[in-house]
Amino acid sequence: MADSTYRFERLRDDNMEDLQFLFREVLGRRFPISYLQQKYNTSFTGVRHLTHIAYHRSQPVSFYGVVPTFFSWNNNRYLAAQTCDYLTLRSHQRKGLHRQLSDRAFELMRHHGVTIAFALMSDDSLASGKKLGWNLLGRMQAFVIPCVTLPVAKAVRKLRFANTLFDSFTHRVFREHTIPSEDYRNSLIEEGWLGVEYSPDFFAYKTFTNNFHIKLDGVTAWIKADRNLLVGDLNFKTDQALEQAIVRLKRFAALSGFTEIIIQASSETRLLAHLESRYSSHPSWTIGYIDLGSGLPTEKLRCNFGDFDTF
Repeated sequence: MADSTYRFERLRDDNMEDLQFLFREVLGRRFPISYLQQKYNTSFTGVRHLTHIAYHRSQPVSFYGVVPTFFSWNNNRYLAAQTCDYLTLRSHQRKGLHRQLSDRAFELMRHHGVTIAFALMSDDSLASGKKLGWNLLGRMQAFVIPCVTLPVAKAVRKLRFANTLFDSFTHRVFREHTIPSEDYRNSLIEEGWLGVEYSPDFFAYKTFTNNFHIKLDGVTAWIKADRNLLVGDLNFKTDQALEQAIVRLKRFAALSGFTEIIIQASSETRLLAHLESRYSSHPSWTIGYIDLGSGLPTEKLRCNFGDFDTF
């Protein structure tokens, strides 16, 4: 049972310092206030801040993140939300805060017309997800493709002052192959799955991280320059074209100082079938959902790496 001395405040632009504190204390991550404000500014959906921070006296102690977005099915748009950033100080764990925050978040979601919630669950969050009644759709698979080069990206990412320069460098490397975000479509939806709607507004929202779109050998890709080169989605017509694009992507990754390319794929998709026939993989996130009356064929829900809240 939750301690009655806890109080709950709706997430706002002016209490992001409290969220910043929780990231630092729970995960050891030091995010700028501007990053958190951008991540939780989902105004493009018409709603934002559909969650609360829990406090004990004056100290923030727990948080349950909610990031609204849109799903697309049969050319129709549905308001959805991804849950993420489950943060609780160690001294306040096992006191019912996660459930209380979840209940409050879902109350807000229902009130504001969210039709379905989804999550990409780690092993740590999977157990609590089962207790809270989440439906599970199986695991994504992660493919780590090595690139022969010096580990420049990993070294630079440890030097916070050099991140902006390195981001500019990676953009220059891919400059001739960069395409406008408004030209990009979700490969899963093109393939007939239920998924996140990719739109100019969605990609404008996603600019709080260093991600962009490229085209190689007729294959379009959504990538992010991090410690490794992360691939958020791949649109391809043939397996041969995809493999040629991956070969070229490895060259660009090596030139940029990335020792690994990481691609994640959902079950039963064309991308998974192609990658499984050529590369080894390991289980990654579990896709979970709670239907809030959407009427959608939830068994068709699939996710890309780019759908992860920090991509």
